[in-house]
Amino acid sequence: MNEFLQLALDEATRLGASYADVRIARYQRQQIASEDERISRLQDQDSLGFGVRTIVNGAWGFASGGRMNREEILRITRLACDIARASASLPGHRP
Repeated sequence: MNEFLQLALDEATRLGASYADVRIARYQRQQIASEDERISRLQDQDSLGFGVRTIVNGAWGFASGGRMNREEILRITRLACDIARASASLPGHRP
């Protein structure tokens, strides 16, 4: 997991981000249904995702993904940097 975090930070820096952070979130959910005082269904769900925040040219960018692999980490990091770059180009933005 740490190698994915470092990969995102390195890519953001390479793309010109003056700041970057990566957050990983894991959600666990359990649903229980009952019928006639008996458990009729028991369901467990587990999901993993991450978000990347960057600052490029003084503007924030954010993107998130749900697959923890090298390609997705790089894609989402690039997207966060692209969004920050686009935000910085808006009229009225002050770095």
